[in-house]
Amino acid sequence: ELQKVVSYSGEEPQDDGSVKGAMHRAWMNARSAITGGDSHTVLAEAERGEDAIKELYEDTLKEASGSPVYDVLQRQYVKVKASHDEVRDLRDAMKKV
Repeated sequence: ELQKVVSYSGEEPQDDGSVKGAMHRAWMNARSAITGGDSHTVLAEAERGEDAIKELYEDTLKEASGSPVYDVLQRQYVKVKASHDEVRDLRDAMKKV
C-alpha cells in the first residue's frame, strides 16, 4: 500500500525491510536457539521489535500530518498497534505459566 503511494509521488519505493529489522529477526532466531525456544523470552524479544515498529509509525504520523499518505499510515498503525498488543498479551500470559 505504501509502495503504491510512493510510486504515485514519482519516487522509487523500497522493496525490502530495514537492516535494523533484519538484524532483530536474526537476533530473535539466535536467542530462540540458545534459550531452547523459551516462549516468554522469545515473546519479550518480539515485543521489543513490535515496540520499535509502533514508535516508528507514531513518529511518522506526526511528521505526515496533513499529507496524502497520512490516511494510509493511520490505517496501518491501527493494525501495528493491535499486533503489538497481542504479542504483549501473549508475553504476559506466558509469564504466569
